[in-house]
Amino acid sequence: MGRRRTGAAGIQSYVKDHFGTFESQRPEFVNLSAYLNLDSGTGRVRGASVFGPSGAADVLRRILEPFADLGVIGASNVKARSNGGTDSFSFNSAGLPGINLSQDPIEYITNSWHTDLDTYERVLEGDLKQCVIVVASLAYHLAMRDEMLPRFLGDSMPAPEK
Repeated sequence: MGRRRTGAAGIQSYVKDHFGTFESQRPEFVNLSAYLNLDSGTGRVRGASVFGPSGAADVLRRILEPFADLGVIGASNVKARSNGGTDSFSFNSAGLPGINLSQDPIEYITNSWHTDLDTYERVLEGDLKQCVIVVASLAYHLAMRDEMLPRFLGDSMPAPEK
């Protein structure tokens, strides 16, 4: 049995092992449309950011537009290939479209977040329902698209941060 990896080291290793990087791609690299990340505990989804050209954010905005009445305000694109932060950054660092969903910061980084005190009693039912609706729709629509989510290609790919 292999060594168990946790936290940032685990996701970085997973991305490297399964996808490689833009500069050194593994076969699965071209098959990933996007990675979805929702990791701020309870709190409604308010928007999204995606690593990629502005066209990637345009696609997300169109998918998320029907949820304006639930408080979802849109999407933006990011160009940084940094490896620190939330799990989607590991995909961004590799040159893949990591989508991070922004949430209301309810009890974010308190004594309970990502600890053994982070239990289901802290989940706000209405927030969870809204998150499930938004994430399920986003995943469905991305999977059903005829084309992959737009990506940086060739010379437009930002250099990885050191």
